[in-house]
Amino acid sequence: MALTRLACLLALLTIQCYVSIMAVVLKTANSSPWANEFESIELSCLIDSITTTGPRIEWKKIKNGKTSYVYFENKISGDLANRAKIREPANLVILNATRLDTASYRCEVTAPEDMKNFDEILINLAVRVKPVIPRCSVPASVPVGKSAELTCVEDEGFPKSHYQWFHNKEEIPLDHKSSPKFFNSSYVLNGETGVLKFSAVRKEDAGQYYCRAKNEAGMAECNPQMMEVYDLNIVGIVLGVLVVVLVLLCIIVGICCAYRKGFFTVEKQTGSNYKAPGKADGVDYIRTDDENVCVDCRKHFCSRCWLQSELRPALCQTCRRFGDTGFERSQLMGLKVKELRDYLHLHNVPTHTCREKEELVELVLDQNTPSSSSNSSNSSSNGCSAHQPPALDVSQSHPPPSQAAQEPETFTEEEEGEEEGEDEDEDDDDDEEEDDDESTDNEETLVHSRRASLSDLSKVEDIEGLTVRQLKEILARNFVNFQGCCEKWELMERVTRLFNDQKDLHNLVAEPAEPSGQEENLCKICMDSPIDCVLLECGHMVTCSKCGKRMSECPICRQYVVRAVHVFRS
Repeated sequence: MALTRLACLLALLTIQCYVSIMAVVLKTANSSPWANEFESIELSCLIDSITTTGPRIEWKKIKNGKTSYVYFENKISGDLANRAKIREPANLVILNATRLDTASYRCEVTAPEDMKNFDEILINLAVRVKPVIPRCSVPASVPVGKSAELTCVEDEGFPKSHYQWFHNKEEIPLDHKSSPKFFNSSYVLNGETGVLKFSAVRKEDAGQYYCRAKNEAGMAECNPQMMEVYDLNIVGIVLGVLVVVLVLLCIIVGICCAYRKGFFTVEKQTGSNYKAPGKADGVDYIRTDDENVCVDCRKHFCSRCWLQSELRPALCQTCRRFGDTGFERSQLMGLKVKELRDYLHLHNVPTHTCREKEELVELVLDQNTPSSSSNSSNSSSNGCSAHQPPALDVSQSHPPPSQAAQEPETFTEEEEGEEEGEDEDEDDDDDEEEDDDESTDNEETLVHSRRASLSDLSKVEDIEGLTVRQLKEILARNFVNFQGCCEKWELMERVTRLFNDQKDLHNLVAEPAEPSGQEENLCKICMDSPIDCVLLECGHMVTCSKCGKRMSECPICRQYVVRAVHVFRS
């Protein structure tokens, strides 16, 4: 029995020795090596037993859960290329280690001829990095009894740095009770985060502070910084606040007193030290010793708008011009509408209800007649509504025989500027006509009561008695272009054509061929006069000449009206 057991034991030992001889086995001299940055390090991978000649050797790097080849097919690859080599039999030598080389490295050996043909070993490499100069934060000054916090930060060192604080070149212990010098201090020091916090600063805590960052690779210190501790001057603070409050009170009281005495009030210029100007020409009208008062309108004027001579009273330019007319109706009718309005405004006579030039002339005459002095208040309040346009004076011009057909000329404030421009152009045309026709010049020198109108004509023969100015007025009022007409007969020809066309239109409206023809040819605005003009640029014919010149947009298409042109029916 004993011999049987001995035989079995010998057989097992033989088999084990055979298996151990026919298997690949790896071992390492150091499974957790370390090295300082930029130094060389050798990772050992020793083959304890192997029978295969030329086994397959591989090195792999494992970092953050990712695996990459370092040595594969007898070649260094990856981030260790040109920085590593293989030393026999299977050791990996890193020539210039960096902080990025910190990782786990696995050595794998494959022996196809061995019974156990594969084995591996894991090595953890740590590359230590010396700390850099830490960033220290020390308050410059802290009042006694207040809290203060000192910080120290360093992020480059590996492994993580441990922090130490020094006060006047003496290390501050983690526990202040362990040192007699810092026994009465109230601080908390965290060596892992580098924060030194004082809960209540004392006078003895003043001085220079600096921090040291230290790890297994080395250490670094920041420059010393001074922290001052000062006492709070409660009495001085209270006195300063009281002084500021007293100064503010004095300023407020002074402002109130000055306001009550009237230093901050603006005196409105009324009564004797102020007067309303007669014209808004930008001149300061504060009362001075040199007064420019018009004896007619009693308004104040500057020297530019004020006229005075030795033989005549002091008058403004507007009143002087009306005085030169002698307030005759014919002379007043020759003035512009704007001049009539200015004169009435200077005398405080309202003109907003006036629609005809004759009404303005009537107001001027009523203003200067002796009988109207008692009724001046009524004329000022009623304006133009109490006056009717007077009949035309036939002896002063060459009007047509039929006065019943005359229509009073209407005007608006918007047309005053156009009338002034037309008067200037017509005056230039009159000067040229004077050189050509002497008889025409005599006719144009006569002052007519109002501008000529087509309604003043009763028959074609009346056109021969009109002047050049009157012919142009009729053509302009009816939107007929007379540019290029150099002779009077050309103007007469166009007025004759206009008169005949207007007469035919009235006959067409008065006696239409069909019942609906009358409304078809009437102006769609006033429904009184026939349609005789076209609106540009749209080209619609819906109004008469009087309504067309007042239209800002076409009543049909709402397009902007550039101008209205008179049309002749064939």
